[in-house]
Amino acid sequence: MSEAAAPLSLKHSTLIVVATTTVQALATMAVVSPAAIAPEFARGLGLDPALIGYQVSFAYISAMLTSLFGGGIVHRLGACRTSQSSIVLSGIGIALLTIPALPAIALGSIVIGIGYGLTNPAASHLLARITTARRRNLIFSLKQTGVPLGVLATGLIVPSSALRFGTEGAFLIVTALCFAGALAMQPARRSWDADRDLEARPARQPFEGVSTILSTPPLRYLSLAAFCYAGLQISLMAYTVTLLVEDLGFGLVQAGILLSMAQVTGAVGRVVWGWLADRLGVSLLVLAGLGAAMAACALATGQMTPHWSPLAVQALLLVFGAVGIGWNGVYLAEVARLSPADKIGSVTGGSLALTFCGIVVLPSVFATAYGLVGSYTATFALASTFAMAGALLSALAHRANGATAHKP
Repeated sequence: MSEAAAPLSLKHSTLIVVATTTVQALATMAVVSPAAIAPEFARGLGLDPALIGYQVSFAYISAMLTSLFGGGIVHRLGACRTSQSSIVLSGIGIALLTIPALPAIALGSIVIGIGYGLTNPAASHLLARITTARRRNLIFSLKQTGVPLGVLATGLIVPSSALRFGTEGAFLIVTALCFAGALAMQPARRSWDADRDLEARPARQPFEGVSTILSTPPLRYLSLAAFCYAGLQISLMAYTVTLLVEDLGFGLVQAGILLSMAQVTGAVGRVVWGWLADRLGVSLLVLAGLGAAMAACALATGQMTPHWSPLAVQALLLVFGAVGIGWNGVYLAEVARLSPADKIGSVTGGSLALTFCGIVVLPSVFATAYGLVGSYTATFALASTFAMAGALLSALAHRANGATAHKP
């Protein structure tokens, strides 16, 4: 039976934004920590560091499948308990990676993915209770800064911890942070989860959100756009350092610093684009504009050569980070706005399943294209088609939303 949800105070609303952002950052740390110390991690296992890609794929495929059940789990446990569960599972998963055996690493990666897949359905459910039309995109975008902030925190904490305490020590530090985050949320659990339904059965309708998306044209186009944008974003994050080192002759440390700076502009971009979308009131067109900007940046990246000045390369990649990493908050806010009020968690989970699918599939397309053209810069030019498709789909979502809104 569902319990009545009590109104949330301004203090609790602020805490929700802080808590959901922190949960996103911690879950992101668990996902990216193995890649952050891939050479050291692989060396301890006697493996090629390039194989870390399989570990990442395990995590994201697991997240994709889990997100389908996310809405039902939120209804049953409550959004706060689901958020706590997500980072506890992330902590357990990263702890399993300390066991030097491939089955344990595969299991740990799956558990990390389960935790990551629960973050956004729970956060969207909570954030939808405290947002209004005037600030929806900004609030969701603030929460989404947790992703680049989590990547930054990983870069600051995990490699240095691995050098001092070994890979096992570094992973256990992330575990401790995840557990501490879950414990810190406990005092708010009763009020934030007052609307949970103790009779809900999460496994009964895992595709409820997907069904709603398929039957709602704006949501369908928006989710497909996110598939495209996510593929380009993860390609940007995965291949920028290699592009700078192999194609442009940058040093490894310099390239790593530039990637971190792109994460910062991505975090700033998420807030700016959220504010702009609220200000203009045409969020889907803002997403279409971001897609066009991503395509322009990818095409410009295709023109880079070793003769470009370092300042020009840095400027382009910082702009690329701002648009290519900054779109997510507006996207999730629009998913929440377009969803039926009682299905925000399940629809968010269904839409994110498509997003994670883009993360899993499109980097492989990028790698295949690189194998054909032999240049990372040229491959980014080809990858501009991901962004062009996303921009078109976002525009179609805007058009479909207008047609739906004006139906008699």
